[in-house]
Amino acid sequence: MTDRTPDPVDRLNAALEGRYRIERELGAGGMATVYLAEDLRHDRRVAIKVLRPELAAVVGGERFLTEIKTTANLQHPHILPLFDSGEADSFLFYVMPYVPGDSLRERLDREKQLPVAEALSIMRKVADAVDYAHEHGVVHRDIKPANILLSERGEPLVADFGIALAVAQAGGGRITETGLSLGTPYYMSPEQATGDRDVNPRSDVYALGCVLFEMLAGEPPFAAPTAQAVLAKILTSDAPLITAVRRTVPPHVESALAQALEKLPADRFGSAAEFSEALEDEGFSYLRKVRTAPIATAPVQVVAAPAPPRGPGRGVVVATAAVALVATLLALWSWTRPTPTPRVQRATLHVGELLPRLDAPIRVSRDGSTFVMSASPGGGSNLLWVRRTDESDFRPLPGTESARNPDFSPDGQWIVYRDEREEALRKVSVSGGAPLTVLQQSGFNPFYPMWGLDGFIYFLTPDGVFRVPETGGIPEQALLQGAQHPRALPEGKGVLFTYQASVAVQEPGSDTHRMLVQEGLDATYVPSGHIIYAHPEGGLMAVGFDLDRMEVTSQPVPLLDGIGNRGLPGADYSVSEEGTLTYLVGRSVVGNAGADQLLWASPVGDSLEVLSLEPREFGEPRISPDGRYMAYASPGEANNRMQIFVYDLELGSTPRQITFEGLSETPVWSPDGDRIAFSSMRAGSDNRDLFVKTVNDDSAPVQVAKLPGDQTPWDWPEDDQLVFVDNEGFDIWIVDPSGSADPEPYLQSEAALSDPVVSPDGTHLAYESNEGGSRAIYVRSFPEPRQQTRVSQGPGRTPFWAPDGSGVYYWGTAGGVDTLFIARTRAEPTFQVLSADVVLIGDYNGEEGDVNPANGSLLLIFDGTGGTGLDDGAAEEVEEERHFVVFNWFEELKARMGQGR
Repeated sequence: MTDRTPDPVDRLNAALEGRYRIERELGAGGMATVYLAEDLRHDRRVAIKVLRPELAAVVGGERFLTEIKTTANLQHPHILPLFDSGEADSFLFYVMPYVPGDSLRERLDREKQLPVAEALSIMRKVADAVDYAHEHGVVHRDIKPANILLSERGEPLVADFGIALAVAQAGGGRITETGLSLGTPYYMSPEQATGDRDVNPRSDVYALGCVLFEMLAGEPPFAAPTAQAVLAKILTSDAPLITAVRRTVPPHVESALAQALEKLPADRFGSAAEFSEALEDEGFSYLRKVRTAPIATAPVQVVAAPAPPRGPGRGVVVATAAVALVATLLALWSWTRPTPTPRVQRATLHVGELLPRLDAPIRVSRDGSTFVMSASPGGGSNLLWVRRTDESDFRPLPGTESARNPDFSPDGQWIVYRDEREEALRKVSVSGGAPLTVLQQSGFNPFYPMWGLDGFIYFLTPDGVFRVPETGGIPEQALLQGAQHPRALPEGKGVLFTYQASVAVQEPGSDTHRMLVQEGLDATYVPSGHIIYAHPEGGLMAVGFDLDRMEVTSQPVPLLDGIGNRGLPGADYSVSEEGTLTYLVGRSVVGNAGADQLLWASPVGDSLEVLSLEPREFGEPRISPDGRYMAYASPGEANNRMQIFVYDLELGSTPRQITFEGLSETPVWSPDGDRIAFSSMRAGSDNRDLFVKTVNDDSAPVQVAKLPGDQTPWDWPEDDQLVFVDNEGFDIWIVDPSGSADPEPYLQSEAALSDPVVSPDGTHLAYESNEGGSRAIYVRSFPEPRQQTRVSQGPGRTPFWAPDGSGVYYWGTAGGVDTLFIARTRAEPTFQVLSADVVLIGDYNGEEGDVNPANGSLLLIFDGTGGTGLDDGAAEEVEEERHFVVFNWFEELKARMGQGR
């Protein structure tokens, strides 16, 4: 039988004939479907929202159109106006301007988080629009990112003003009597969640707080897999403090958000204007008791409570009734935002002054909430230091002197450790207090305690692996002599351990063991169904593992390279049951006073390798286009003035000096790798001028161009395009390196411009400018400087492109320490910055560095004297290391193992 149901677009076009012509559907939400249409009377494009048929039937056309007149009179620069409304062929609709560009929802889906200053700017404008509506008696009731449109110039426009009110008023009691509530779950105030019809401006203030929280944190304050679970959290939990997930948010903004998100309307700001003023007032402070826990994403089970008795005693049991109501809320409104796949996030565990005396590894609790390490920053005896993942600093646990090798209890509330001085095992509460002795017995010298899931603490001795009850008692031998790294499996299935550099398992009641993985150390079972282990030659590996059958189910797969072990057996890593990974990347650096060390880093900063090149002063190292050679400036062999050297990275031969005159710096490779441009100050000149030298012959350098002041080359994207900066006007120029024509300006500005580099595809140029008052990174189109986009969220310097053009690396600071960021970008249809991530934090020379075009490795300069305490002229081997944390790492693990979603 042929389906003769008319297409909704055809029906709409027939009903609106002569007034509007529908082009296509733009999207659908809980209340309405949005269409792009042409306004035939005024020859303009508009957006038409059509109420869902089931909602239109409840509301009724006449009453809806009467109520919507109130919102049609709102005129504000940040309110999307209402052009028209009506009823046609049972459709209820209203018409608004069509705004090309993104909604805030689309931008957050793409970028996750916004820069703090931009988020505050958007919120102040939105709050001003909301406050204006409140002054005219209109409460929005459905503020959310999808209802905040961003114009092509980035200006916010609040849409659907008062539409929810019009629906509620027109529908009378028929909406709420069905147990339904207006609004979107993530941004609903507690009073809306309970179905309260008496909603006032303080509900909009709550929603504004939710939207700002998401702009800063990347998630709303309450997130869960189902609408019911979200509403249950809104009704029963306090919103987390924003600094628990983004510590760069200023204290006054944290306070303003805390007050805006109070459960009781009377405790919130009285108006949107007050909220906006608090966001601008750096002295604003608001105190409330709240758990500073990370945003929870686990499901919440909602149990319906029995209805309270009617009559005078019913009073203040609204919250209990609200939980029961949650199960029926939102039956009409579809919950349009799906639960996102957890985002894998990498960060550096910055341990500050603790680093030089850190007894690795840094352990993470099984629930992923807490880190622990052993360190002695001032020398002397080690202490345990703990830090919650939502805190910024480690704190010591007094009374844990001489502590080594910490490990968490299964519930994360206790830490077991080796008391090195007393050769004992002790445990201490994570919150502090006097340590308790688990084992102190003559003849036992316990190392590397590991708290199992079976009520025992396992530890190493020269005679093998023993275990002792977690409450203390008589130790017993658990595994054969030579076993290491014991880890009890869940459900009492047995114990994983290392034996003869392989991963083995011993099941309960058995005196024998089975080999699971050849060439493996320090194995851990994780709930994703895998065994994680270290390869003896370095790196982290994984195999699939069936816990029920106790069998390996896949071939080994490499996960991470360069995991350090500080000379100990195994690897310095730790992984929680919910997917938080910590690990150490270590390297040896030869420190010489006044000398630099060159390092390779992976594109994401999770591994480091020292170049086998004697430490010395290195300036502006640059990699050739084929990735084989490196050019750099260093003191010459004869006159000790800076000259240009070339080093063969493949052969590792002695560096070859190719310039011998004057002072020569800033080498730049030609596209074919045959020539190098550089700046040089020659006899008789007061300026650094541009020269070009063929690399593999003895011909003299040729001067390219001469301008007043110094000239510094930065990039050579095409044979006839050498990009340089004149250091008098600090403008960016382009010149033909053959010297056949005069230089032409690319970009001239009152600001100081520097470090221009062209994208691999030749369409954009990144550069540094102080036009905003501090140095920052910008990108413009190339070779014509049209569109400009700011790349660095804060101050930035020394940009260089990823070889595939997918992002711009740049140097900034975090906590006063040099930090390398990468801004992920998209060039089409217009250049946009998608996200910014930390790659490395450390004592590097943040003014210099490069990327290898062949493999994406990062070339860094490390100051060999930084933090080592070496005397002038001293040389010794010192260990430099970086500790990393990866949140939601199981998503990456599953993808590596072929189980990605």
